[in-house]
Amino acid sequence: MKLSGYELPRWLAGGIVACTMVFGCGTSPSTGPLGSADRIASPATNAPESPFPSPDWAALSSRSPHLETGAGACPLTELVIAISGMAPALDADPVFAVIGRNRWSLGELPRTAGTGRLKIAWAASSAYKGPVLLRLYRLGGSEPTPVRISAPIGQASATELRLDEATMSDPSLPEGWRLWGSGAEIAQAGCYVWQIEGADFGRVAYFEILN
Repeated sequence: MKLSGYELPRWLAGGIVACTMVFGCGTSPSTGPLGSADRIASPATNAPESPFPSPDWAALSSRSPHLETGAGACPLTELVIAISGMAPALDADPVFAVIGRNRWSLGELPRTAGTGRLKIAWAASSAYKGPVLLRLYRLGGSEPTPVRISAPIGQASATELRLDEATMSDPSLPEGWRLWGSGAEIAQAGCYVWQIEGADFGRVAYFEILN
């Protein structure tokens, strides 16, 4: 399958295939290693030049997200098709969390030592070429609870994930787009929110895990 003159990898060649193989949109989420990162990884030798200087991670880390922490229904973020042929994504334009759905059941997730794992791919549009800092929180209680993120190749699992021009991308994507694999370590049901910080923007994106 081709997209704007680019040949899509097999695992992206259709929403159903991508959703099933990468994000587990049916009843059997993928249980293996981070296949999305492994499959899309290739040296970003042809990555577009960034208009931003070396990432100021300290400045991005110092930002506090504006979260809806009150009682009530989880304010689920709208799903969009960021790239034709890929699974639906949480809309945090210019960065998209390709997650398949915005509501999951805890029982659907593969578990290791009592902790579920939800796979997410991150797509940055050609409109943004700078660094991205990610954090994930579970809402509830007096303060949001940080959640550990399974990182792409070369980074350890942590509560903060850094994506920049030095990470991997895939030449099959439309020109200027970037893609990374990641995962979230989900221990319990609840309302979850991504904090997404870029050099010149900040976004939040909500999804829900049900019992």
